[in-house]
Amino acid sequence: MVISEATPAIPILTQPTTNPVDEASVPSYLPPVTEPDAGPPVKSEEKAEGERNPMLDLVAGEKGEGALRKLINGKGNGVSTLRLRMKFQDSLNSLQDKMAAMDATKAGKSLVDEMDAGIAAGSETLTLSEAEVGTLTELQNAFEAEVTAQLTSYTSGSSRDSEALVAKVEAAFGEMVNGIETRFAQDELPQETHVASLTATPPESPEPFTDTPQAPTPTLSSEIQGFLDSLQSLFAQSFSKLTDTVNSPQSYLPELPGPTGKGRAYDKFLAHYQAQQAPPPGEVDAVKAETMPRPMEIDIQA
Repeated sequence: MVISEATPAIPILTQPTTNPVDEASVPSYLPPVTEPDAGPPVKSEEKAEGERNPMLDLVAGEKGEGALRKLINGKGNGVSTLRLRMKFQDSLNSLQDKMAAMDATKAGKSLVDEMDAGIAAGSETLTLSEAEVGTLTELQNAFEAEVTAQLTSYTSGSSRDSEALVAKVEAAFGEMVNGIETRFAQDELPQETHVASLTATPPESPEPFTDTPQAPTPTLSSEIQGFLDSLQSLFAQSFSKLTDTVNSPQSYLPELPGPTGKGRAYDKFLAHYQAQQAPPPGEVDAVKAETMPRPMEIDIQA
């Protein structure tokens, strides 16, 4: 007779469950249950770098610093914002001007850096002697020094002459291109430089031949010309960014909030604010006359 043994039951393992802690069941000798500390609240000015208004970095020490921060952060209703903007108009204009100067400096530095990279990459494809490398470096350094000087003059002055800056940067690049064309040109002799006879005159020509050699024509090699073409294309892109930056400065003030309620007071303050932004017509004409080039004074002596 076969006797079978019963198979023992295998216990089923289960994951422990986590139940919320009942504070009443916690012994008195243990510390009370508290939520983890989330830290101090983050201020609106301490957001990520992409969201923070960079003009806040210039407010420290300004008169009415608290009100300026409030305006820059876009806090307040419509009427209070308009009143504060009119009160601190000069300070806001000064801060905007400083930001415009910083943006122009960044755009100018970006132009110089991009031209440096383009010259370095393009010169690697050229077959240049040691003297020619030195010549190219000399022209490049002169261009960078002129652009840097013009940016310094533009940002340090009391007024911003964007047209003069743009014209002088463009002229600096033109001088560098002319220098490359002049100093890297190769003299190419024409196919026929002398005539076969000094005395024979062909019947169809009324004038005698001469033995005066024709002057050689300076030309650029195909690789130098391709190098210049790539530089001019690169400069056009960077120069366009600089031109847009200085001619159309970015506004760092948030948009004006709308009115609340019927908006009668808001409309009144808005009209005063808009009138404050635009100078009178006579002042505009005076500014235009001041910025126009003056005629040259010629001293005529008898």
